[in-house]
Amino acid sequence: MTTQTPYAETRQPVLWLGLMWLLCGLHLLWALFGQSQEQLLMADLLDLLVMAAGFGSAVWFWRNNPQTRKVTRPLVFASASQLMADAYMIVLDFVPVATPGFSPADVFYWLFYIFMGGTLLRLQRVKIFSGRSLIWLLSSLVVVSVTAEILWVTFLADTLLEPGTSLQFKAVNAGYILLDLFLLSLALMSPLWGRLSRASGLLFSGLLTFISADFRYYALSLQGQYVPGGLLDLLWQLGLSAQLSGIFMVVADRGKEPHPSEQSGQWLLALPYIAVIVSVALLFSHTDDNSLRQRGIIWFSVLTFVLMIILQALNLLENQRLQHSLHQQTQELEAHRNALAQLAFTDLLTGLGNRAAFYLSLQEAIDSAQSELLGLFFVDLDGFKGVNDRFGHESGDQLLRQVAQRLLGSVAPHGTAFRIGGDEFTVIFPDCSGQAEALALAEALILALRTTFTPAFADQVSISASVGVALARPGEFGADQLLRRADAAMYIAKGTGKDRVYLFTDTDSA
Repeated sequence: MTTQTPYAETRQPVLWLGLMWLLCGLHLLWALFGQSQEQLLMADLLDLLVMAAGFGSAVWFWRNNPQTRKVTRPLVFASASQLMADAYMIVLDFVPVATPGFSPADVFYWLFYIFMGGTLLRLQRVKIFSGRSLIWLLSSLVVVSVTAEILWVTFLADTLLEPGTSLQFKAVNAGYILLDLFLLSLALMSPLWGRLSRASGLLFSGLLTFISADFRYYALSLQGQYVPGGLLDLLWQLGLSAQLSGIFMVVADRGKEPHPSEQSGQWLLALPYIAVIVSVALLFSHTDDNSLRQRGIIWFSVLTFVLMIILQALNLLENQRLQHSLHQQTQELEAHRNALAQLAFTDLLTGLGNRAAFYLSLQEAIDSAQSELLGLFFVDLDGFKGVNDRFGHESGDQLLRQVAQRLLGSVAPHGTAFRIGGDEFTVIFPDCSGQAEALALAEALILALRTTFTPAFADQVSISASVGVALARPGEFGADQLLRRADAAMYIAKGTGKDRVYLFTDTDSA
């Protein structure tokens, strides 16, 4: 079950957004079929209403979703700036004064770009200066550099060379272009908002529509062909509507698990390489002069290639970091796997191998036996139940741990001890030379366990052990049959007085 964050509970300004899109539709109809003498007034009114609806939707979302205010606060300022800028420009459309080269509307428009950029930065889901963020930033800057190169070729160079344009006009338009490129670079970092979905796709398309309208406006203004109230104004409205709708949806999606069909946006990483190809094409298509346009192309190309080299270096460093991280994770997983395997084959009380480890080791000893005998001891404690009953299970556990330590000291390095359950232990004795050696080792176990024990919370206690011994030549018995013989020998030892060793023979029944 996935725990959703408060972002998943966001409320959407459906009515405000619906009004924005409806007004955009009305603007489209009016631009196509409206009367020319009334077109500017109605278009300006529709534009103002769209921006007012956008501001209203941002304020409504901010007020009704307090958990998202850190993300959406700059969006309120952005939409307010756009509304005030458009209102000022609409007034200038009907007031018989010369349009100033730089006006309060330009300040408000610039504030819109800055606040919208702040909103996009707050949508990022990763640290700004992480390796992944820097790679996406460099990738976007490469595309932005080539976009600026294309703008330079199409109209920027002509703007700078145009003798009839003032320095103020050039500076203001250069500022707009820089801010557009700033938004474009953030739009190209959209995968850092989360997995690409309809929400992020809508926001991405809205930004591109808005920026494209700006670039078209600059080109038309340079040629003196821009007409207020036309389809170009509609593109700005559509772009802003898509931006606001996308931002609200992206914020809401921050608390949800991505759908499996949503893409991670890795395909955008191919754009820098496409941009480099475009830059090379522009460079080779303008080699016949030494004009300002050609020199600008050269500088933009140099900038693009420098950014691309830095990007490749960052990719290399990030790949090395990922490989190192993957190696560390592999080692950690291997360590965890070994730890889990150790737990699976270890008796947690005594630290000896458990029943599973015993069966595995016994089968390996049988399979690897060459010419020597294989010995198996079955050890059962005498009187252990009385210790548990008299002193409690905690003292009994302490006693079992001490028994395990004495078994290890008695059989090493000849054999391996296991606890297979309760007060039952086994010892595998490979490469046994014969009955005499096996019985001598078993007697040593008996002597070791006769010594007084001192478990916690109890007085000194004395126990003994009954040991059953079974021997097998290579390939003579399987694991289960050999264990049954040792178990039967242990019961014979118990039945004949306890505290003794019994060697299973062919005359005994298993």
